[in-house]
Amino acid sequence: MPNYNFLKQANVKLVTGLSVASAEIYPTDPEHYFDLASIAKGVTDRVSGSVGTISTLTGDVATTATTNSPTGGALVFDGSAGSAGGKGATLLSRADANAWEDKTGSWTMALWFRSDAESTGNTQARIISRDLSDGFGLRIAQQNASGAQDLSVFGEPGSYSIAASNIVKDVWNHFSVICTATYGSTIASGGTLVANQGYQIVSLGDVTESQWETLDNDTNEYQAATHAVGDQFKVSGTTTLPGSGASVKEVAKTLQFYLNGVLQSGSTSYIRAIGATPLQLAANVEFNAVGGLFGRDNSGADCSIGDVKLFTRVITEAEALALYNNPGVRQYRLEVGPELSFNQTFTEDKHSVDTIHENKFFQASTITKANAANFEFKLPVISEADFEIVRTKLLDCTTFDLYVSTQQDVFKLENSVLTNGTFDIERSKPLSLSVTGEASKLTKIGTNSSYTVPGTIVEDSATRTHLISEEHTITLGGSDISDSVYSIKAELQNDIQWIPYQTVNAGLDVTNAATAMYPSSFTVNGKTLAGSIGRYLCDTTGADAQTFSTGTSLRIQAGKDIHVSNAYPGIDINMTSCSFTNRAGVDEVFIQSYDWRFTDNSANLLSIIKT
Repeated sequence: MPNYNFLKQANVKLVTGLSVASAEIYPTDPEHYFDLASIAKGVTDRVSGSVGTISTLTGDVATTATTNSPTGGALVFDGSAGSAGGKGATLLSRADANAWEDKTGSWTMALWFRSDAESTGNTQARIISRDLSDGFGLRIAQQNASGAQDLSVFGEPGSYSIAASNIVKDVWNHFSVICTATYGSTIASGGTLVANQGYQIVSLGDVTESQWETLDNDTNEYQAATHAVGDQFKVSGTTTLPGSGASVKEVAKTLQFYLNGVLQSGSTSYIRAIGATPLQLAANVEFNAVGGLFGRDNSGADCSIGDVKLFTRVITEAEALALYNNPGVRQYRLEVGPELSFNQTFTEDKHSVDTIHENKFFQASTITKANAANFEFKLPVISEADFEIVRTKLLDCTTFDLYVSTQQDVFKLENSVLTNGTFDIERSKPLSLSVTGEASKLTKIGTNSSYTVPGTIVEDSATRTHLISEEHTITLGGSDISDSVYSIKAELQNDIQWIPYQTVNAGLDVTNAATAMYPSSFTVNGKTLAGSIGRYLCDTTGADAQTFSTGTSLRIQAGKDIHVSNAYPGIDINMTSCSFTNRAGVDEVFIQSYDWRFTDNSANLLSIIKT
């Protein structure tokens, strides 16, 4: 039976900070993602939901969090406090770390790093590792002065130094370690194993654990481990694969390093030891009676680390550069109701296929370009800051990407801009904002099970206070006209015009929707902030009937407790100069309507419309 996408299961996320130039190459498929943005959720895997551990092994120097990072958050590790520091954090258990490395054999580890020590740090400070003698690792020489702190990449058993690193204290850098795996022939029991060649176990056969340990000389530096299918090893000398029914596959792995998106010279081989440790940040990690899974209190890095991403493939240099150039990618969850909709249409050109011998009734079709995509949604006005991102995007017309995730699929509205926002103000009902917008391109970007929406997640507020329009105050030209008001409307329109994007040459290359011409840039030709105020006409409200003004102040306040002196809880539109016309109307009760429009070009809309 088919699995359908239901509107009630849709989640909407607004993503900022990803440049248009990088949108197509920014990697969005991490197997594990730890943004490290806070102590509470910093070691939570945003993909799987599993939670790592911030070590409390020894001492009283606590790991803290900072917002001073390119991604907006990072954990701060104190590795220079002797026995009181260097505790680090465990991201993945040994089983999970093995599963990540072995899923395809090739992988990438990417993170942001800042050295917080100068001359007094550890000589072998670990940034991230699975123990330098058992697995891969990245080490920095923090005993050196700022600008001379060299990096070293460790495989098993090789290593090499990054000649161009020279890390400077208090400066953020982006690191990516890539592992490229290649596989060769399969050798069965009785076959020859060549010295220094890597092998991966395909089947165990009747080979005993002690025979496997003799082959790979496993010293179990972290913890005793039993050989299993998928494990890898090297033999120190040419020998024969013992037993019967066993088989291994030749494997070679190479580690390389990107510094700030640029591939550095050098490489090292890597075959992980059977007893490799969990994946650890900012401290050495080996098994002992005290430390267990939490590492131990030496070789710690005095540093800040953020935005750790683990991929099951080798990212390209362009992707590494995109990660470096787009550190400020933020992801906001929107509380969108059932009014959500989006679509994009293509332009069809029809042409005759008549010949001099025959008239054809049906015209041929050519499709080469897409119209701008359209979307709309409605969300509540809340007193917490979660609402601010939508208000800001509506007022300043800056672009963003909009993602809609259903139970099955993920849709992306690329290079989006808000074109209209209507504040829904009705007495005793929740305040809300209805917005419409346009985007360059709508695509079904992937499946919900495999696609990860990019960006550091901006955490929702612990509570969400939905605001009710319990009372309102309307001040026109300094006079309170709130009495007898029955309706309030306010709307901001952004006049967006997409720059022509259809060309003959580009049209010749179109073969399908992927190669079609899409709008890419726009201009804002103007803005209109306008609305109306409906008021009953009676003996105390008729002073403005059938009048107009071209320069008067108007303030509209609606919400809860609007006379309290603290931060305004609701919608506050405070305009110093408006024009309005007042027209009387006939209904069961005579009415009047103030149709108003904001006219002051000197003011910033962000200071005019507040929520």
